[in-house]
Amino acid sequence: HERPFLKRRSVFMPLALPDSLLKTDGTWTGGEDRILFVCPNIDQIDYYRRIYLRFREELGSFPYWVAGRQDLAGVDAPLSTQDASILGYIARERLDELLRRCFCMFYHSQEPRHLHYHPLEAIATGMPLVYMAGGLLEPLGGPDQPGMCRSYDEAREKIARLRDGDATLREAIRASQKAILDHFEPERCSRAWRENFLPLVKEGCR
Repeated sequence: HERPFLKRRSVFMPLALPDSLLKTDGTWTGGEDRILFVCPNIDQIDYYRRIYLRFREELGSFPYWVAGRQDLAGVDAPLSTQDASILGYIARERLDELLRRCFCMFYHSQEPRHLHYHPLEAIATGMPLVYMAGGLLEPLGGPDQPGMCRSYDEAREKIARLRDGDATLREAIRASQKAILDHFEPERCSRAWRENFLPLVKEGCR
């Protein structure tokens, strides 16, 4: 996606997930009637403010928690204090609890070349992830992921089914989304480094 000067010199060196995260598989239990949504800096950054408002407009009829640091310095009438479901910064232990207990996570991003960390955390714990098509998760997971949605109407329908206890959909999402984590498996990533990076090092040392 770069100009030819950089494109000819590009090297693919993927980042792996840590073992501490990969070992959380199977810790999700559900039991809390909330969607987990992550959106920081709602009052400081207009990009995130619009994401939050779209989420609330489209999916606000469901109970939810919004995690993510909220910096309120210099903000008049902050929006993030008007919604009791916005948790702001929370300790790691509390986030781990939400990842185990909330009935699903919704991931909004349709950025084709950027991926946040928290949807991978959800997948690693076994939490059902409902996400929008068009983002980086689509090529990573493939076109047939049952948690992927091409419209907010579809997302609303799937979230409602999960909330109502649709075990068939829940387990289909949980089983299929593991394929996304394969791209971040340490051995797979280290193999790419050996194949793509080490030859350049050896060539440069000659």
